[in-house]
Amino acid sequence: MSSKDKSRMYGLIPSIYHQLDLQHQTFDGHRPLQDLVAVMEETLKILENDVEGLYENWFIETCDEWVTPYIGDLIDANLLRLVKGTGTISSKAYVANTVHYRKRKGTVAILEEIARDVTGWDAHVVEFFRFLSTTQNVNHSRLENKCTLNIVDPGVMELVGTAFDPVSHTVDVRSVKDGCGFYNVANVGLFLWRLTAYPVRAARAFWYGGGRYSFSSIGLDVSLFNHPVRGCDDVGVLSGEVDVSMPIRRSVDKAGLNMYYGEGKSIFLQFEKDGAIKSVAEEQIVFCDLSDVDEEGNWRVPVEFGLSDVLSEKVAVDPVLGRILFLDKSDVERKVFVSYYYGFSADMGGGFYRRDLYESELGEEGVEVEKYRISSGVKVANVAVGGFVGESIFSINKALEQWRARGRGGCVLFEIADSDIYRENISRIEVPEGVTLVLRSAQEQRATLTAEDDDEFYCIEVSGGGAGSCLVLDGLLFNHNVCLKIVEGSKLDKLVIQHCTFVPSSAVTKKAVEGVVVGESIIVERNDCLSVVLSKTICGKILMRDSKCQLILKDSIVDNSNSGGVVGLGEVGYAVQCFDALLENSTIFGKSCFDILRLASNVIFTDTVRVKRRQEGGVRFSYVPNRFEQGVSASKVPRCYRCQPENVNSSFTPHFSSEKYGTPGYAQLHSRGNVKELFDGADNGSEIGAFNQIYQSHRINNLLATFAEYLPFGLAVGVILVT
Repeated sequence: MSSKDKSRMYGLIPSIYHQLDLQHQTFDGHRPLQDLVAVMEETLKILENDVEGLYENWFIETCDEWVTPYIGDLIDANLLRLVKGTGTISSKAYVANTVHYRKRKGTVAILEEIARDVTGWDAHVVEFFRFLSTTQNVNHSRLENKCTLNIVDPGVMELVGTAFDPVSHTVDVRSVKDGCGFYNVANVGLFLWRLTAYPVRAARAFWYGGGRYSFSSIGLDVSLFNHPVRGCDDVGVLSGEVDVSMPIRRSVDKAGLNMYYGEGKSIFLQFEKDGAIKSVAEEQIVFCDLSDVDEEGNWRVPVEFGLSDVLSEKVAVDPVLGRILFLDKSDVERKVFVSYYYGFSADMGGGFYRRDLYESELGEEGVEVEKYRISSGVKVANVAVGGFVGESIFSINKALEQWRARGRGGCVLFEIADSDIYRENISRIEVPEGVTLVLRSAQEQRATLTAEDDDEFYCIEVSGGGAGSCLVLDGLLFNHNVCLKIVEGSKLDKLVIQHCTFVPSSAVTKKAVEGVVVGESIIVERNDCLSVVLSKTICGKILMRDSKCQLILKDSIVDNSNSGGVVGLGEVGYAVQCFDALLENSTIFGKSCFDILRLASNVIFTDTVRVKRRQEGGVRFSYVPNRFEQGVSASKVPRCYRCQPENVNSSFTPHFSSEKYGTPGYAQLHSRGNVKELFDGADNGSEIGAFNQIYQSHRINNLLATFAEYLPFGLAVGVILVT
C-alpha cells in the first residue's frame, strides 16, 4: 500500500488530534494514532478491493477463475477439463468465446476453430459427402468432384488417403466413429495433427561428401515439417496443407515452393563462402526424390536434371528424407547451415524451444559463477554474450583448459552459443569438491557433440572431488559414438542431465566398428555416493556396474530396442541396470534390472523387469509385461497398484507409432491398436509413458464434450489422429 493510501483516513481526523499524536511520537518516528489508523486503512483497502472485484466478476473477461462455472452456467456452456502447459484454451476463454462459436454453429469452419482451440492441435474438417462418387444433378454440378483419377500426377497421388484427398470415393457403410468408414452422406471427419513442428535455426548440416548433406546434424534421415504461415480464423476459410504441421511432400510446384522455402519459412539454406554467409536463392531449390543410391553409395541425380541445371548451381532437396544435394558435387566441404522444422510429440531431448535452465546452485546468492562462452565463430545467429569471460572459445577442450589454468573455485558455466557440430574427443572432466560445472547449449540452441572420426567411439570420462561436486549437462545432442562414463573411484556427488539426447542404438544405420560395443549412453563404474538425475532426456543404455548409486528418471525415454538390427552392437543386455531407482512418466525400451525400485509411476516397460528387493518400493499406474508369468521371461517387481495388465486374463502389448529414434512418431502411442487403459491409465487420467504431460486423452475428451452442440443434426463425427 502506498503512503498516500495510508494517510487517507489519517488526513480526515481533525488537526488537534494530529498535534496530540505528535506529542506521543516515539524516538523511531512512530505515532500511536497514526499506526492504529494505518491498520484500519489496510482492512478498508481489502474491503474496497472486494467491492471492486464484485463488479469485475460480472464480466467473463475480468472475473476470477472461481466465477467461470457460474457465468458458464448462465449460457449453458460446457466446462473444459484443465490441461496445463499445452497451449489449449482455458475454461474461462472457452466460455468467453461461446457466443462467438454459436453465431457460426453448424458450419465446417467453426468446427475447425473449436477443434484447434480446445485441443491445441492443428485440425482440418472434411465433409465426406462432398467426395462421394455419385451421379450429379445437372443443376448442381460439382466440377471438382471427378470420378476418374489422374495417376500420372504425383501431386494428386501423394494426397490420396490423407486429410486433403481430392479424389472421389464410393460409399463406405462402416462407422466413422470407429475410424474405419469415412465416405458416407452423414459422415464428418475431424483430422488432428498431434505432433508439434519444432524449429531448427541455422544449425550445421551433416556432410556425407561429394555435395551430399543431411538436414540432421548426425546424418539421420529426417522428415521436414511445415510451419503454418497463416491462420484460418476468417469465416468460411478452411485449413490447407500450409496451415497444419504436417510433413512436406516432394511433389510441390513453384507456387508451393514459395510457401515453404525462404527466410522465416519452413526451410532455409545458407552456406559460408569467402568468410561470409550466403543464402541459397529460391530459384536454385528443387524438391525431388533422393532415395535412389548407386553401387558406391552415392545419391543418384534425378533424371529431370540436365547439364544446364548442374552448371546453374541447382540444389536438390528431398523433404521426406531430409537430404540436400548440391548438383556440382564438389568434394570440398561447404559449411552449410540449415533452418527447418521437424515433428515430435513434446519438449524433450533438447532443441530450439525454451528450456528451464539449471539454476539450483548457480542462482544462489553469494555463489561465484565463472562463465565461458563457446562458439564456432560463424556469425549466423545473434546470441547474447553478457557476463562471459573474455572472447568466445572455439573448442570445448580449450574452454576446459582455460578454466583449469585459472584454478578458481565456485561454480563454472560453459555455454555453447550456436548449433554447430563439435568434432572433438573431450578430455576427462574433473569436478572439484563443492563445485557445480554446467555444460549447456544456449537457449533455443542445440549443439551436437561427436567423435573426431565418425567411425570412432569414445567415452567422456568424468570424475569428482567429493561432497558438493556436481556435473550438469543441458540441451546437448550426443552422437551415437559418444557415451558418458563416470570412472571407477570417482567421488562425484551428483550428475544432472536434462533436455539432452544420447542417440540410442535404434538410430544407428551402419555397421559398427568391429570389437566396439555401441549403444551405452551412461556408464557408472564402482560409485556408491553418486545421484544421477535424468529429466526430459532421450538416451540409450544406462549401466551402473557394481555401484550403489541412485537413478532418478523423469519424463524421459531410455532405448535399447536396437530396432534397426545393427551388426556389432554387442549383446542386447539391459536398457537400465542400477542399484536404486525412482522412475516417473518415462518409457523404457528393453529389459530393466534394479536392486531397489523405490517407485515407478506412469512408466511403460516394454520388456522384462527384474527387482531383487521386492519387499520395499512399489509400482503404480504403469505397464509391466509378463508379471503374471513364470520362468525366465517373467517380470518380478514390488507390489503393484492399478498397473496394466490388471490380471492374468488381460494381456496386451503397447504399440508405438515408431520405435526408431529420429522418426517423428518416436515412442508415441499409436492411435490404433492400443487399449484404452494405456491412453488414460496414468494417475492424472492421461496416457502412461514419457508423453504423460501432453494430456492427450483430456484434449480429446474435451473436444468430444463440446463438439456435439455445434455439429449439424443427423451427422456423425469421427476423430482421426493423423500423426
